[in-house]
Amino acid sequence: MSEWRDTKIGKIARVKGGKRLPKGEILQDEATNHPYIRILDLENNVVNLKSLKYVHPNIQKLISRYIVNSDDVIISIVGTIGLVAVIPSLLDGANLTENAAKILYDKHHLDGYYLYYYLISPYGR
Repeated sequence: MSEWRDTKIGKIARVKGGKRLPKGEILQDEATNHPYIRILDLENNVVNLKSLKYVHPNIQKLISRYIVNSDDVIISIVGTIGLVAVIPSLLDGANLTENAAKILYDKHHLDGYYLYYYLISPYGR
């Protein structure tokens, strides 16, 4: 008997959006401990580390509930919809743009890389 089960993603996962910067605040080029992942940073289903922008520590406190952790699966929900990436360990604790969402899933019932490959497949798109 197979351990595989057919199910809908909505039964084992939910979406949590990112966060817009407070009005009047801007991202900075100078590296801080608080990278900010934008849709622009998603290339070929990975996060391009070379183009990252950063959040000032005082601003990060205001948006600290909207972070991603290593191995989280994210998806763009505005602009180019459906860009997918897995968060690398270097970006553990990074902030996520409001134009993307992380997919919170039950790690006992679903492997994050399986979800990632499903979402980038023609069937999952």
